[in-house]
Amino acid sequence: ANNKYMPLQVQEMTFEHSLGNNLYGLYENKEAISKKRRAIIVEGEKSVLLSDTFFGNNSIAVATCGFNISDAQANLLSDLGVNDIYLGFDKDFDEHKEELYKKDKDVYANYLRYKNRLDTIAERLNNTFNVRLLKDINGQLGEKDSPFDKGKDVFDIIYKNANSRKMVTSNKHKDSVIINKRKILA
Repeated sequence: ANNKYMPLQVQEMTFEHSLGNNLYGLYENKEAISKKRRAIIVEGEKSVLLSDTFFGNNSIAVATCGFNISDAQANLLSDLGVNDIYLGFDKDFDEHKEELYKKDKDVYANYLRYKNRLDTIAERLNNTFNVRLLKDINGQLGEKDSPFDKGKDVFDIIYKNANSRKMVTSNKHKDSVIINKRKILA
């Protein structure tokens, strides 16, 4: 039941699709990504399709097909000249509900793992890109929703909020500044 990405064996040949070496939607959106020098990274293919519906040839969304981004995937974007990354992973937890999560130690542990994973991904990418999080600060998304799931108007608000907030900066280098894809300590 959980084998949806298992290799396919036909007679003597094995066909594999390595998720960590691909970005769904990159081929279709690479011109806009290269031109704008920015990309929105989402988990699922559906979010890329929604972005394509909302923005047509101006879509800059790509999917990792999971809650992760590999070095190979980051390199695909870097090779296109991307400077700015927007992380638009699904809203698995709502930060406004942290006190509620604390009442159940298993739920709270999962919340902390989710939050730590998101921070780790952002900080790792921050070494190469300017990174912003597409966060639902107004409570417009349900849990498990992507930033695209509630329509273009809601996405536009989330995207605008990401642009108005300070970029993600590493906790290890609080005084660092991002200039031309290089980390320079202030």
